[in-house]
Formats: sequence, structure tokens, C-alpha cells
Amino acid sequence: MAALLGVLVGALVAATAQLWVRRSQTRERWLGELLQRCAEIYALESASRGHAFDVRQGADRPAAAWDPVPRRQAEAAVFLLTTDAALTESVEALGRAGRAMNRAARDGVETVVFEGLATAHAEALDAFATAARGALRGRRVL
Repeated sequence: MAALLGVLVGALVAATAQLWVRRSQTRERWLGELLQRCAEIYALESASRGHAFDVRQGADRPAAAWDPVPRRQAEAAVFLLTTDAALTESVEALGRAGRAMNRAARDGVETVVFEGLATAHAEALDAFATAARGALRGRRVL
């Protein structure tokens, strides 16, 4: 009877360890994916910012030069990979700031208004980077 109990306990320990290792590996993959998607959002928003300044200075670029699909896909992945409220809120705030800045660049608003929106976008980009670092450091994935 003791031998059977020993076998059962050993099997339970082995199964638990295997589940723990598998969960740890999955979380590492999710963290890697979260890092990649946050980096994509940061890069795309930085490019969008440069595009807004170019448009503002009269660059002859078609509106189709900015493709929103990769940004939306990266944002969706962030929302699916984490429940970190600071990160998800900063992604939403960054999107709002970017849309406002780009709309102002296209519409040719007064310089002081555009510069205010560009500053708000830069601050939102910094807040996003801070939130992303916090979520990654805290390993806050599903």
C-alpha cells in the first residue's frame, strides 16, 4: 500500500512540475509577443508623428502613405495579451492623441494648435513606453 501511495505522489509531483514548466514557457512566449507588439505600436506612432510634421511642412505624400491596419493589429494583440490597465489605457490615449495630431496636420490648423497636439502626442507616446516597460517588467500577461 505504501508503495502504491509513493507511486501516486510521485506521479502527481511529476505532472504538477510538467504543468508548471509548460505554463512558464507559454508566459515567456506571451511576454515576447507583448514586447514585439508594443515595439510595433511605438515605431508606427513615431512614424506617424514624422508623417504629420512632413504633411504640415507641405510634403507631397498621399493620404494612403499611412496604413492603419498594422497599428490596429498590434493594439488588438496588446489588449488580448495583457490585463494591465495602465498599458491598455495608454494605448487608447496614444491612439486618440495620434488621430488628433494627424487630423490637425491634414486640416492645416494654426501652428500653435498643431504644436499643442504634437506635444500631447509626444507625452502620450512617453506614457505608453513607460506603461509598456512596467507591464513587461511586472510580467503582466494573461
